[in-house]
Amino acid sequence: MGILTGDTNLEKDILGLSKPLAKLIQVVSDGIKGAAAPWQMKRIAKAELDIAKMKLLAEKDMATLIAQSEYKDDNLSNREIRQMRNVNNVVAIAGDYLLNENSENISEEEVNPDWSALYFDFVEKISDEDAQKIWGKILAGEIKSPGTFSLKALQTIFFFSKEDIESFISLTKFIFCGFHLIKDVRTFELNPPLELKDYGLAQSLGLLSVTPTLSGLVIDRDGHITFGNKIVSIRLKNRNDKINLNLPGFSLTPLGEELFKLAAISPTKEILEYYKKFIESRYPIEINY
Repeated sequence: MGILTGDTNLEKDILGLSKPLAKLIQVVSDGIKGAAAPWQMKRIAKAELDIAKMKLLAEKDMATLIAQSEYKDDNLSNREIRQMRNVNNVVAIAGDYLLNENSENISEEEVNPDWSALYFDFVEKISDEDAQKIWGKILAGEIKSPGTFSLKALQTIFFFSKEDIESFISLTKFIFCGFHLIKDVRTFELNPPLELKDYGLAQSLGLLSVTPTLSGLVIDRDGHITFGNKIVSIRLKNRNDKINLNLPGFSLTPLGEELFKLAAISPTKEILEYYKKFIESRYPIEINY
C-alpha cells in the first residue's frame, strides 16, 4: 500500500508500521481535508497504536496548530477546534480496536475514498463520547473488511438519536444467529422482557422486517449458533439428521444486520435458558452455553 504524503520523513515512518495502522493512515489521508490531515497521520505513526499516546500527541499537535494559526492571523474557530478534537477521539478509538488485530485478518482491499470522505464529514460533528465509540468501531471494522458498513448505514447511524441507538442495543440480546428476532408470547415476560417499544421502533427505523417470518436455518452438523453476541454450542441428537430450524419472529433487514455487528450485546441467563428450552422442546437438538 503506497501512501504519498509529500513528507519524506512521514513516508519512512509509515513503511515500518503494521498493516492495520498503515490502513488507518490511508483512510485518514483519503478522508480528512485541509491542514489537519498531515498532522493526524504523523501522530498516528508516532503513537504506534498506543491509544493514550495517540490522544496526548493529538492534544499537543492541536495546540501547536492553533498557535500557528494565531501567529498567521488566521485563527481557528471554536467550531473548527471542536471538529478536530472529535476526529482525534474517534481515530484514537479505532486505533485501540485495531491494537491487537493480526495483519492476516486485515483485507488487502482498500477502503473506498468516497466512504472515507463521507465518514469523516459525519465524525467531525460527533461530540458524544458513547457515539464516538460506535464510530470508532465502524472505522476499525471497515479497515478490517471494506464494505462492512455501507454509505446508507453511515447516514442512518448519523441521524439516529441516542435513544434510537440504546433501544436497538437492547433489542440485540434477543437476536438469533445475527439476523432473526425470535418472538414468542413468553418473550414479553422474561427478565428483562422483549419490549414492544424496542422492536416497534426497530421496525419504524427500517432495521427489522414488519412481516412475521420463520428463521429457516438449516442445521446439519454439530457446531455453534449465537444469541445476541453470545456464542453457544449446538449438538444434533441424531448425527444423521438435517434440521430446518423454523423459529417464529422477525428478520433484521440488511441495514439492521449491519448495525447488529456494531451493537450486539449478550443475553441474560434467563433469556438463554428460555430460548434453549424453546428450541430443544421442538427439535432434536441440544444447546449448551
